[in-house]
Amino acid sequence: MSVLIVTHPHKFDNGLIKNKLVKLVESGKIESYCIPDGHKRPYGGEKIYNGVLKPEKTKSLQKYGRASLKDEHADSIVANNSRVYLAGGFVSECLASTYLSLVRAAERNNKKLQIVLVKDLIYAKYERKNIIIDLQALIDKLVDSDQGSQQNINDKYFSQYRDTELVDHDFVSAKQIINAPKGKI
Repeated sequence: MSVLIVTHPHKFDNGLIKNKLVKLVESGKIESYCIPDGHKRPYGGEKIYNGVLKPEKTKSLQKYGRASLKDEHADSIVANNSRVYLAGGFVSECLASTYLSLVRAAERNNKKLQIVLVKDLIYAKYERKNIIIDLQALIDKLVDSDQGSQQNINDKYFSQYRDTELVDHDFVSAKQIINAPKGKI
């Protein structure tokens, strides 16, 4: 089985992912959960998601941001799913915390897991400014610039997204999920 987890689907992206995200969640193609930050209503409201996950409060787990899953939530997600799609952001902060929570759960439970980043539903900061951009557009801009080597992109935005013995990661678009035949997500 597969599940979509959306980290902060409301806070920092200035509406960038809103329409695509709501369309995907409302399509019912995939079970979905959101991790709100508690300050704003998630895109589409909490009722369109299958559930709301409250983040862990432990400071040691917040190296990259405030969206580390509680162990029991991460363990349950890993136990019930072989693939987890991630959306939201920021890619190198809070979303990374969610990712690392899932990696730790896979290792605790000795379970293989594929984590798939939905690149047009993930937002990032561009050039340390308050320019918010979706991950696919960011990769395209960097490839077109002198910063465009794959190693530079990986070092800057994906250093914490490393495959392990039990966890590997991949990228898709929201459209690929929506257009996938039932049972192929």
